[in-house]
Amino acid sequence: MSHDDLYDGPENYIRLGRAQSTKNGRAATINSVLDKVAGQGELLGTIAHVNQGVVSGCDYVSPRNEERLPGAVHGDGIFVFDLDNPRDRQVVNSFSAAEKRLLKAFYKNSDIERYACSTQTSKRLLYVGRDIDSLKEYPNVLEHLKKFSLFFPREEKWRTE
Repeated sequence: MSHDDLYDGPENYIRLGRAQSTKNGRAATINSVLDKVAGQGELLGTIAHVNQGVVSGCDYVSPRNEERLPGAVHGDGIFVFDLDNPRDRQVVNSFSAAEKRLLKAFYKNSDIERYACSTQTSKRLLYVGRDIDSLKEYPNVLEHLKKFSLFFPREEKWRTE
């Protein structure tokens, strides 16, 4: 099926339900083509929860912030840890089993390609959801975040009461 027969308009919306002719002259619906494509692998929704994405502003220490944070090194994870980075791996290894449950596999846009996505990632997102009222039960996470309290002084008080 040609690209022009499958997509419509400048946004390339997929056309649905219209019969198209194939090169041998047999009619095929776009839905049947899409069903065939869908049957070739797992749907993204079955292996991941797709959401807006992370909007933290504090994924890792930037060169500009390295000067403001004693002991911090450019690339150190704040909310995103790269297990390929020995300093990040050391922080993650200091977490208890309960604290490690706050770490979620983190995929960057570069991990996602056309029709495929990496199944493994070395990055972990420290996700402290709204269901966690206090970080007192997570002392190593709290200690890690205190190093960066310059960025969120109000949050430190809220999360430790």
